[in-house]
Amino acid sequence: MDPVEELIRIGGNVVLNISASPFWLGKRELRRDMLATIAKNDNVPVAMVNQVGGNDSLVFDGSSLVIAPDGRVIAQGNSFAEDLIYFDAENLTGEMHEQIAGEEASAYEALVLGTRDYVRKCGFERVIVGLSGGIDSALTASIAVDALGAQNVTGIGMPGPYSSPGSIDDARQLARNLGIRFELLSVNEIYEACRRTLAPVFAGMPEDATEENIQSRSRGMVLMSLSNKFGALVLSTGNKSEVAVGYCTCTAIWWVVWRLFPMFPRPWSID
Repeated sequence: MDPVEELIRIGGNVVLNISASPFWLGKRELRRDMLATIAKNDNVPVAMVNQVGGNDSLVFDGSSLVIAPDGRVIAQGNSFAEDLIYFDAENLTGEMHEQIAGEEASAYEALVLGTRDYVRKCGFERVIVGLSGGIDSALTASIAVDALGAQNVTGIGMPGPYSSPGSIDDARQLARNLGIRFELLSVNEIYEACRRTLAPVFAGMPEDATEENIQSRSRGMVLMSLSNKFGALVLSTGNKSEVAVGYCTCTAIWWVVWRLFPMFPRPWSID
């Protein structure tokens, strides 16, 4: 038994869908096609009112809409923001609000919304981002600024023995471009202290990726110490490939809808 068809058969003249449909790439088009099929098959308007906001590992994009019996979209609400739209069920007219165009732009807005709601719902106002001068940390910082405002984002440069001068210059320039606070804290002494501690058991063994990874773990310790002291959430800058092999600098919590976008980081990682 199809409950929609049964309700229409006994006199229903509109389908109202109160929905909590999470977002992923292509989801809005899938919803529209599915609801248009219902509208045409049952010859009634279909209105979907969808939740909006980040909730733990899900992002709800809103994108509420109304579809006429012929399958046309006659009213459309904003995506990734609360919105209110009106439509006339008799004349089949309604308000059409501008939509975010393109999958890349939609993915970015989902990341911004998810990050903002995760940070705020966890009781934080500020975040810390380790800036390496690379693309991953630049993207993370940009999302943080759009989600929380530049005044609530602090970038930390942490040069070590494997850092290039250009990476620090790039990190400083990025912070300047975004208008965020930037602090430079060398991890050289922490790195050398770890090397001395491990020297007795590493004696006679050649250097390899182990020594380089001590640098990243030193950076993680610095970031989490700043987080504890200043009550700011650390945003991880590792991409999903790095997470998969345990190569992230920090075991930080970052809300970025990792289930939806394989190319972006996941919120929990183990280094």
